[in-house]
Amino acid sequence: MGRVMVGRVRDISKKRKCYGIVTIPVLYEMLRNLIPNLRLAMVLMLSLSTIALWYKYNYEEYTLNVSIGIVSVLQAGSTRAKYKTAMDSMECYALRQNYTYIVVNGTDYKEECPQEDITFQRHCIVAQLLNVTTLDWILFVDSDIGVVNEKVRLENVLDSSMDIIFYDRMFNHEIMAGSYIVRRSNFSIEFLRGWANYESRLPTSFHGRDNGAIHMWLVEQLRPAPLLLSKCRKIWNTSTDYGTLSQFTGKGWARDAWLTNSHWNPSSDFMFHARKEADKKKYKKNDIGFVGYVLDFTPVCPNCVW
Repeated sequence: MGRVMVGRVRDISKKRKCYGIVTIPVLYEMLRNLIPNLRLAMVLMLSLSTIALWYKYNYEEYTLNVSIGIVSVLQAGSTRAKYKTAMDSMECYALRQNYTYIVVNGTDYKEECPQEDITFQRHCIVAQLLNVTTLDWILFVDSDIGVVNEKVRLENVLDSSMDIIFYDRMFNHEIMAGSYIVRRSNFSIEFLRGWANYESRLPTSFHGRDNGAIHMWLVEQLRPAPLLLSKCRKIWNTSTDYGTLSQFTGKGWARDAWLTNSHWNPSSDFMFHARKEADKKKYKKNDIGFVGYVLDFTPVCPNCVW
């Protein structure tokens, strides 16, 4: 049985972030004993410590010996130009961090993945890539997800005890279907194929395509009590809009850009979802929030102080 994580992802690198700074006083004492000129010793100390910290930040901190790919799937008739900003940023990020960036078109996988709806077919394609490549991990991303903070490395959120890692969206607590991290394993491949094949099991209700299906598929895979399984299925089968669907559907490496009108925090943000070229807008400096969803950071009155 495989393991699936949904929710906050722990940063496995934080416990190794301090020792480079601790060595600076030691380095200074060594140089002072070797070099009579105090000023020269200080200059050398600062130069060497800067180089050491730069090396640690960019290389030494990330010791996981794994190959990582980033995958996006375009549907028939769609082009990269529609997602230029997002996909260009993802490609540059992959080059900077030495990851493999893979962009495929669903039409090229019709034989292996015959699903009609691209939102289901894409998960079958990811399973296929896990099966035929040597990648240890794949980060699947919607084509409109772009990088805003290229300094964050994916190794920070990997957990080798998990097969698949999802995150839940802030504004409605649903599991995000448009991005997940998956480890190459038999469980992962079968899980993704089962999710893709859920296309043929959709109810006639407002089902939410693959984003609704992942919740029912997870419930089935986690094997809860029959009463809970029946209750979840009933809610899904009778949903009529996004409001009722949200009853059925609950932090991670990406979030929706419109939650803060594309404002981002370098200490907490990594990737942004919903960066289509057609949706680009100009915001005033202090504009923030989307009033369609009432959240702690969403202004809902003109006189509010934030």
